[in-house]
Amino acid sequence: MIEKNRKTFTVVKWVAGVMFLLFLAADAMSWYLSVKLRPVINKELKDLVLNATDSLYRVEFSRVNTNFLLGNASVSDVKIIPDTNIFNKLIKLKRAPNNIYEVSLKKLTIRHFHPLRIYRDKRLNVGQLLFEHPKVVMINRQFDFNENRPPRPNKSPYDYISRFLREVSVDKVSLKDVSFKYINKNLPVPETDSVNKLDITLKDWLIDAKSATDPTRIYLLKDVLINLNDYQFATPDSLYDIRMNEFSFTASTGKLNIKKFGVIPRYSEMDFGRKAGFAKERFNIQLSDINLKGVDLPLYVKKQELAASEMNINNGYVSVFNNNELPGHGEERIGKFPHQLLQLVKAQLTVKKLNLNDIDISYAEYDSDSKQKGRITFEKTSGTISNVTNGLVSLGNNAVRRLDFNIQANLQKKHPGFFSPYR
Repeated sequence: MIEKNRKTFTVVKWVAGVMFLLFLAADAMSWYLSVKLRPVINKELKDLVLNATDSLYRVEFSRVNTNFLLGNASVSDVKIIPDTNIFNKLIKLKRAPNNIYEVSLKKLTIRHFHPLRIYRDKRLNVGQLLFEHPKVVMINRQFDFNENRPPRPNKSPYDYISRFLREVSVDKVSLKDVSFKYINKNLPVPETDSVNKLDITLKDWLIDAKSATDPTRIYLLKDVLINLNDYQFATPDSLYDIRMNEFSFTASTGKLNIKKFGVIPRYSEMDFGRKAGFAKERFNIQLSDINLKGVDLPLYVKKQELAASEMNINNGYVSVFNNNELPGHGEERIGKFPHQLLQLVKAQLTVKKLNLNDIDISYAEYDSDSKQKGRITFEKTSGTISNVTNGLVSLGNNAVRRLDFNIQANLQKKHPGFFSPYR
């Protein structure tokens, strides 16, 4: 029995030793290939980006690390830079996109690529591209020649890479914790907006002979997912905070969901007007369970216009307060109704059908003579508004509005806030 156990142990020992030597040999071969092929990979990667984008973009990086044994790689200090000279040439040829992008990040991780397929089948297949903490700048300039164009490249990138590869595919492109800046160059003075901690997932990106004309794809992608957990910024006058929680969007379904949205005054009812220096309406808007259907992502990417077939708001309140003991500012109250204020929003918004459910709406004033507040509240307001838009073209094409409401009035109503202690 002891002899049998010794023989078994000897066999296991030799098998383990052989496997260990094979692993070392494979690892050494992977390291050797990495060192020998690194200059080739550097050149091929730069040429691939240059050719796939019709020379509009170039990529710069400091180092490429590869592990052929595991099929992984990483690229350090990555910068994707647009060529302004090429962009201007494309404008003259009426082939320029409305958006150009600048991307920079410390590390790009490439997971599960298959190097043998590149040399054997001329197919570059990647499981995942992971961009961690990238900085993305999107510059928008709208061109008439891009009107009504489908969300596909003007010319297939396959035409530029077909000499080198038959196919390029990435199962998933993950951009984690993105710092995103948007620059609008359609105005006399460019305007800039920014958002941080954004997560973007791009699914099934494909370049082959047919992908550019595939109607089920958006810019060569099968789907785009966008998530933002918490977003907050102060308005330019520093009187309000805009807050948003649990934002999610899926391009394939056109559905956008927001758990909570608020326009939160930074001062109490009595202090707000004093801070402004005159009798100014103080809005407190807090809405929850918001969802939009039929959102047109290509339209937003191209022109920053938000268009949806339906919008539902299922809970919340809108409160307005004015302190009449303060001097006026020469502003007329006419033109301050919600549908008129909507026309002042710079970004174009169009919603074919807006459904409201259980929204409390209140208006209050502090009277300078009586030194008291009067408030009227419309409880549990529910209703439907059709054709909500601030676009002149949309107004001209479909100017008919229909409003159906069911409300209850109350002369004095308290309502707790869920973003701020102030009403």
